[in-house]
Amino acid sequence: PPDEWQLIIGSITDDELQAKLFVQEDASTVIELLDLQGRIVRREKLSAIKGSNLLKLEIGNLDKGLYFIKAYSYDKNILAKFAKL
Repeated sequence: PPDEWQLIIGSITDDELQAKLFVQEDASTVIELLDLQGRIVRREKLSAIKGSNLLKLEIGNLDKGLYFIKAYSYDKNILAKFAKL
């Protein structure tokens, strides 16, 4: 639906996760990386602009395993899973 956000995981290297966040309007946004227990392992704030936003997140300090990336603002929330190999 046109009123929803989209979060698409792109490339993942040992040091960096790239993803695209699509938003329908400019929004003050929080990006969190969470481990499988729900603990926040990284948190960043950004000003997302309407359309596609490229996210580049440092993950070099994370252990190998499964993680979630969460993007949210005051009224929107989206979650995706990724693996650091």
